[in-house]
Amino acid sequence: MLGGRTTLATDRTVVLARYRPKAPDEGRRTTPYLHLTTPAMIDGPQRIALRFSTVTDEQAAGVFGPNTEDWRSARHLWDVRHAAELRERCGGGTDRPPFLHADATPRGTDELPTAEPGDGDPAARAEWATLLHQKGETQAAFAAAGIEVDLTPPQKSGWYQADPERLLGGIALNHTRLEPEVRRQTAEGVGDRFLIAAHWRTYLLLEPTDAGGLLVRAVDRDDVKGEPILAEALWRRLPDLDLMRVGGVAAEHLHPLVREALLPSLQVPQGLVGPPGPTAPAPVRVRCRGDGTRWPSGPAACCTCRTATRNNNANAPCAPSAVPSPDASPWSRRGPPEKAACPRRCARNDTNCSCAPSTVTLPACWNSWTRVSIPGCGTPAAAPCCTY
Repeated sequence: MLGGRTTLATDRTVVLARYRPKAPDEGRRTTPYLHLTTPAMIDGPQRIALRFSTVTDEQAAGVFGPNTEDWRSARHLWDVRHAAELRERCGGGTDRPPFLHADATPRGTDELPTAEPGDGDPAARAEWATLLHQKGETQAAFAAAGIEVDLTPPQKSGWYQADPERLLGGIALNHTRLEPEVRRQTAEGVGDRFLIAAHWRTYLLLEPTDAGGLLVRAVDRDDVKGEPILAEALWRRLPDLDLMRVGGVAAEHLHPLVREALLPSLQVPQGLVGPPGPTAPAPVRVRCRGDGTRWPSGPAACCTCRTATRNNNANAPCAPSAVPSPDASPWSRRGPPEKAACPRRCARNDTNCSCAPSTVTLPACWNSWTRVSIPGCGTPAAAPCCTY
């Protein structure tokens, strides 16, 4: 959706909490919720807004549209008092999350399950279902999690024909957590069955069965209007774990609350946390009065034209708005500009301007004047001096 960008998904609403019970005859948009919204533009400030008001995308009382994530039962993602639940809610066991040891090192191929591990090791059970899923064995992956899946395409006329098996194989499902999360939502009165908005036209319907299991099947979105949508955070594998599994992020770079919840026995030295900052950009070459000049980037960079003599020291550190003492006049090769005039209180001669000891407006590279200070230049010494 974001084309590979790392910015926030736009125009999203995340519902966090409501603070009064649901009334039997309650209508839509009558109850305020604590919720946050993401920015409307990709290229713009990446600032989220926390609000307490009604939610525009509420379709029915407590039921929201596809642009809203309902995190009311996912406090482990935003409430520090529930942060320790993260490991269990992502499919982990008592001491480790799936695909990782307790010390955050990835489990080797020979350490991963090769057959049904049973219910005694939740992390191994999650690994087994994920491995089957990534091998393309869709039905076997759901069966390993105790879920029945119906791969019959929705009966809908038109040019588009859904392929449920391909649709299921293309999303990062956390198989072993689907049924517990649906049961939790049902117990909290959110609904009896739930949707995963896996495609613009075809949704996945999750229905608890009378036998105590879960049935998953593909449906057309027009046939399930008004049904609650299961938040992506409740059905998707935790991205942090996927990244650590392939070496995309180190455990030491996770947020401390996330790291402590996923890997409680991991010892990390005290100090700065988070991933390392980006590498500083290399010096760049720019055109300045016909000459190529290099200067470093960052707070100490200066953008003042240098003569050929000064270019020998082009990489020397310089402070903003300061010019190194000139070894030759900036007009030495071509004389003063024909129509240039010295600023007020500066007397012009053949090579430069002689400035009085007062604040003056001085020249920059082309046709604007800027203030600089060059020790030993002008009259008297150390007074501001203007060069063109």
